[in-house]
Amino acid sequence: MKTWLRVVCSTSLLASLLIGCTTTPAENAEPAANQQAADGTEKSAAQEPMVLHWSITGEPPTMDPGIATDASSMDMINLAFEGLTIVDRQFEMINGTAESFTNSPDFTHFTFTLRKDAKWSNGDPVTAHDFEYAIKRNLDPKTASGYAYQLFYLKGGEEFFNGTGKAEDVGVKAKDDYTLDFTLRSPTPFFRELTSFTTYYPLHKKTLESNPKWANAASTIVGNGPFVIDTWEHKAKLAFSKSPTYWEEGKLVVADNPGTKAVIFNTQQPPFTNKKIRQAFAYSINRQMLIDNILQTGVPPAYGWVPTSMGLNPDGYFKEDVEKAKQLLAEGMKDLGLSEFPKVTYYYDTGETDKKIAQALQDEWKKTLGINIDIRTAEWKVFNEDVQNGKYDFGIWLWGADFNDPINFLEMYKDKEGGNNVVRFDNKEYRDLLNKSYYETDAQKRKQLMFDAEKILMEEMPLAPLHFRGNAYVKNDKVKDFVIFPLGGSYFKYAYIEK
Repeated sequence: MKTWLRVVCSTSLLASLLIGCTTTPAENAEPAANQQAADGTEKSAAQEPMVLHWSITGEPPTMDPGIATDASSMDMINLAFEGLTIVDRQFEMINGTAESFTNSPDFTHFTFTLRKDAKWSNGDPVTAHDFEYAIKRNLDPKTASGYAYQLFYLKGGEEFFNGTGKAEDVGVKAKDDYTLDFTLRSPTPFFRELTSFTTYYPLHKKTLESNPKWANAASTIVGNGPFVIDTWEHKAKLAFSKSPTYWEEGKLVVADNPGTKAVIFNTQQPPFTNKKIRQAFAYSINRQMLIDNILQTGVPPAYGWVPTSMGLNPDGYFKEDVEKAKQLLAEGMKDLGLSEFPKVTYYYDTGETDKKIAQALQDEWKKTLGINIDIRTAEWKVFNEDVQNGKYDFGIWLWGADFNDPINFLEMYKDKEGGNNVVRFDNKEYRDLLNKSYYETDAQKRKQLMFDAEKILMEEMPLAPLHFRGNAYVKNDKVKDFVIFPLGGSYFKYAYIEK
């Protein structure tokens, strides 16, 4: 017997993902013995709710799809909201709230037809107008969406965000309640994949306009996904249950992204304004030691920013070289007129693994470069705000794929003040290469442009890649159809539990 499961996400555990659950009898199995309920009546095991306990790394800062930039928020958003497309258990992009789509031969125009049975959790129909409203709202500079740049693929999107264009000129239009048109600024073959990302999700206009704090409480969140939020005990847990209005009943999927963990440098903060000093720190890191002694997951070391699975440059752009690191440090200090290295602080968000990495790097740089560094930590929300606002010297950072293309890892550093450019990298040649790649339709030429751009990034070294992310997790064998996807984060929709 399969039943829908209830998901309880705990923010109190900051470790590996752990699933525990109660069970119901499998189909054709013998019925379980009846159990005595608290009120003295008998209750069979088949009547027990199916509950999955899932630990996340910290309090989700928001449940607003247009505002969220962190993995914890996005995982929870993917429970309560859904885009035009989703990913199935075979890693294929399939229709979600949309039932079909068409595109022009040059990939500059896409039209999606929405399901007429798609509804919000309050019973209202989900319409194309909800998508148009959400996208334009996320592009509005007043919204301050960290992922607004993901919408720059739309004609007029970047101009509206920068204040040089108007909302009505953005290339998204609801032709009627169930037909949504997109006009793109340049050929974008991967645009359908983008529509599964949270910044493209619909929003319930009446909810947003009636309550500016709608995304911070379970009782005020109106979503269109497979689950609804029953309770949200801040800094403790979130509890979800099946949405009675969701268009499809199915099983839950949990997704994971390819990603890269790196040391990031605040290039606006001395001494990390100097490229040679950034390189010195990068070349002196023993990555395999971190993997073998701390991570112990067998993930590969990273010598480039773009994950090797995206096929840009599997060999990487540099290698560890302690002697060269010492030489670069001396040259960089001379360039800055420093006789001794200044005090710097390495910053990381709470978590036992990142703590161990911080301590290991502290010891490594003392041993190889003779530099004493301080380390400090803060919970994710504070850490993220500090990093986004440039209030740090250097520290740890993780980026997971939003869609399966190298541009997703490269364009975040294209514009100095762009979304997620936390290192404030600013390089005209790099910017020109990426801008050119947007209009290049030849796949090999486009790949070369992005290769050349990543080469510049790894030469300038505003960040020092450490390792690529793996898929390590712990799962109870009784949880069925539980799959870690190569893209998409944790996506709860399909799972069931059998005895």
